[in-house]
Amino acid sequence: MTLSWNEDPIVRRLFEALDALRQGRTEAWSEMFSARGKMEFPYAPQGYPSVVEGKAAIADYIRSYPDNIKLREITVDNVLRAGETRIIEFHVASTAVTTDRDFVMHYVSIIEVANDLIETYRDYWNPLVALEAMGGVDTMNRMGQVDE
Repeated sequence: MTLSWNEDPIVRRLFEALDALRQGRTEAWSEMFSARGKMEFPYAPQGYPSVVEGKAAIADYIRSYPDNIKLREITVDNVLRAGETRIIEFHVASTAVTTDRDFVMHYVSIIEVANDLIETYRDYWNPLVALEAMGGVDTMNRMGQVDE
């Protein structure tokens, strides 16, 4: 079923969290997840985490995001819902802080929900776009480092 993004509380919360990231605030992002929630990055470049597990690890992972990427404009393209799964297509106009390069990233996110919290957030995006904007794999890998 196709939905308007604001018709679904989980999707609305996702875009509120993205807006908070746009403003440099990261707390709303990790608050969407259950204690055992995880983020998966199927196309993660080498050296970048392919899975971040647990709410605390997600909070650590996202903490430096505003220091590396400034989100400017977030556009919802499509929202689909099938039971407790959401498929969300959106794109974000951003600026890489390290290079001051503007770029647009397109995302397809598959989100699995339980008890109004995210259990799994599978994030499909093109790392080549980010690599180019951020000035190479070393810079991007520093951004994606998670303290173990």
